[in-house]
Amino acid sequence: MLLSAGFASAQTSRVNIVLMLSDDQSYPDLSIYGNPDLDTPSLDELARQGHLYTRAYVTAPQCVQSRASIATGLWPLSTGVVRFSAALPEKTTTVFDILKKSGYFVGMVGRGHHLNGTRVKDDGRVGPLGDTFSRRLDYLSIRSEASADLVSDFLAVRPSDRPFFLQIGFSDPHRPSTAAQFEPEPDTISLAPGMPDSPIVRSSLSGYYGEVNRLDAVAGRILEALRDSELMGSTVIIFMGDNGAAVYRGKGTLYEKGIHVPLIIRLPGGESGGEVHDGLVSGVDLMPTILDLAGAPTPDGLDGVSLVKSGSDELTMDRAVFAVRGSHGTGLAGNNAVAFDLGRAIVAGRYKLIYNAIPRYPYGQTDIPWKDEKALIEEFGVQRLRKEFGFYYGGERPMFELFDLAEDPDELNNLFELESHRDTRNRLLTDLSAWMEMQNDFVPIPYPGLVDR
Repeated sequence: MLLSAGFASAQTSRVNIVLMLSDDQSYPDLSIYGNPDLDTPSLDELARQGHLYTRAYVTAPQCVQSRASIATGLWPLSTGVVRFSAALPEKTTTVFDILKKSGYFVGMVGRGHHLNGTRVKDDGRVGPLGDTFSRRLDYLSIRSEASADLVSDFLAVRPSDRPFFLQIGFSDPHRPSTAAQFEPEPDTISLAPGMPDSPIVRSSLSGYYGEVNRLDAVAGRILEALRDSELMGSTVIIFMGDNGAAVYRGKGTLYEKGIHVPLIIRLPGGESGGEVHDGLVSGVDLMPTILDLAGAPTPDGLDGVSLVKSGSDELTMDRAVFAVRGSHGTGLAGNNAVAFDLGRAIVAGRYKLIYNAIPRYPYGQTDIPWKDEKALIEEFGVQRLRKEFGFYYGGERPMFELFDLAEDPDELNNLFELESHRDTRNRLLTDLSAWMEMQNDFVPIPYPGLVDR
């Protein structure tokens, strides 16, 4: 995947860098990706001025593990963050640390980074484990919602003689859905193949789409604040989803809606914009990319690769990316895979292999309110749901799932047991097993020979 000369030229000056992270947003959920149910003109224009990635994956379908990888350039097991509520170890080097040491004024506004961990207090309440993170930053303004005002406040206090890095955390489109004025009509929404066609499902998707539309409106005001400050000509802007949406087979799963996210990189001034990249990239690539753009040193041992190095042999369709699923929130294992699960995934070329290490746990709907699930069961009946939409409401899951994403982007046809895909299956099992070995994974490793027994 050859990137334009604009990336190379961006490395020659001390550019400012803005990283915008949405909370729970899946690919292809921007209108520029071809989703007809969304209206996202601000981010669409950002993509037209920049580089749009169609195959960006995060390292986990939950925010804590994913954000740890984005901040460190490491796979989740290497970060030490293997649970939703874990704290990023204070000794772990992040992109914020290196930029700060390199002379950048480093800030964060909006939704928090989720990397201080949580603990349960004596009275049963959940609170912060401890602030191990603010030392990495020069400026921190955590609020429930991102806004142009927060960005303007940051810009007002930044030193004029230093470049800056600013991470902006959006709360949208995280549930609960509260953007009614931005929602499309539920009856007009396109449903993915195999999804129950119900007013409940349509209303749920409409709420999610409304929050994506509102996110775009806020992003537009933030971009306007940067323009008003005459910074667009000297600032790199990166937009990415932290993990997939809380929709069916989304957040909390290793399916496409759980780990496949939007990614846009706009260079200063919008030079060489309008390029679309179809190569596989990962959340671990953001740290080395940002450091390259900043002209800052990149530490050895990162799992990610920079997206700004033209002609990198690692950024091809043959490259493999990985994702993990662990516990979600602070709950114990229950009777399904919502609060706790152990899974691994590899995406290589057109294929994805999912390893469900505890398949006896049925699939569950992470962050979709139980009242909605209960109403849907009452509408259809559990037997019909399991018969017609079994991958949502079935019992025990298969231990392994293999999908041809080119032919079956909705992941409806598990090819794992087919003799015609034996070579592909064993190749991905071998690559996943090797990766798990290198990561010192605590989950049992599925060598092809063991699986074939």
